[in-house]
Parts: sequence; C-alpha cells; structure tokens
Amino acid sequence: MTAAAMTPRLEGRIVSTTFAKKAARFLARDGVVLYDNPDAFLVCAFKRDNALCEPDPGATAPRQYACQQGCGTTVRTDAHAQQMREKADEIDLKATFVPEKLANRLRRNADNFRKMADAHDATAQTTEALK
Repeated sequence: MTAAAMTPRLEGRIVSTTFAKKAARFLARDGVVLYDNPDAFLVCAFKRDNALCEPDPGATAPRQYACQQGCGTTVRTDAHAQQMREKADEIDLKATFVPEKLANRLRRNADNFRKMADAHDATAQTTEALK
C-alpha cells in the first residue's frame, strides 16, 4: 500500500514527488485507502459507492477477487503492465504442455493480458504532458 502511494507512476503517468504528496493528503482527507491487488495487476482507491466489485454495505475494503474491468476506482501502474506481460509469457509456456483445447484457452487469456498492458501503455502520459 505504501509503495503504491509513493510510486512515481500512477494511472500510467509519471508524476512528481510533489504530486504524490498532494495526492496522499487528498486521499487521507477523503478517507480513501489504496489497496494493491497483485492478482488483478492494479491498485484500488476504494470508495464503496463507486466500486464495481459490489462490496457489502458498510464495507471498508474492496472484494479482492471481484475486481471488474473498467472500474473507476482502479489504477494500473507501468509496473503492473510489465507484470501482465510476464504473466502472459508464463501462461503461453504452460500452454505448450496441455491438450489443445485448454492450450487455446490459455493463449486467449495470455493475449488478453497483453491487450490490457498495451492499452495501459497507449494511455500513459509523460511528465511533459502533465505540465
């Protein structure tokens, strides 16, 4: 959680240390807590009212295994995108050792990871674009 708040890259953008400090103050003021979800390769800035994971009423944390694509409370870092590509390579390797139908499903899964990582890269902005 601390690493996610202190990272120089958030939402696909390179951010300054000043921005990270301001964001930490903003999040603390609004009671938002960051949750790193390594299984979904993202960070959730959890707000129960906006979360697509359908948390229970009064929940103070997201449902980790119910992350939904396109949820407005999630962000993906460049490190997450790289981890997705590594996972895709790992899945492709496993696909070489299983029956064809399962291998095809694994390869589609790997392709989806790569597409999400590519989408992250396509929307990333440099520090110059933030100025």
